[in-house]
Amino acid sequence: VAVVPAPGAMVEEEAVLVTLVDVPLVSKDTVRALMRAWRETGAPIVRPARGDEHGHPVLFARRLFRELRTTDLAAGAKPVVRAHAGELLNLPVSDAGAFLDLDVPADYERAKRLLDGM
Repeated sequence: VAVVPAPGAMVEEEAVLVTLVDVPLVSKDTVRALMRAWRETGAPIVRPARGDEHGHPVLFARRLFRELRTTDLAAGAKPVVRAHAGELLNLPVSDAGAFLDLDVPADYERAKRLLDGM
């Protein structure tokens, strides 16, 4: 969960990194790589990618805060991502944790196997 500053609030943050509670195994190297790629490219959205698959966390630049605040909560950030699909950066990463969504017991078992292999 991320908090996007309220309208009229002093905003010092240049970007926000949004992750989901059910994607708990993202490596610190992936987070660092996302932040580095954003600083180097200025892309409004940077997210981890593996082939055609994208993962978490997702970095949103400050210029998207208003859109994030006003989007339908039920849709999450997806409408903002779709609106900026042509300018987002899919950053290739080898971090399986960025793509491992723990929703059901089988996902948990898969995560345990991944952690045993580390």
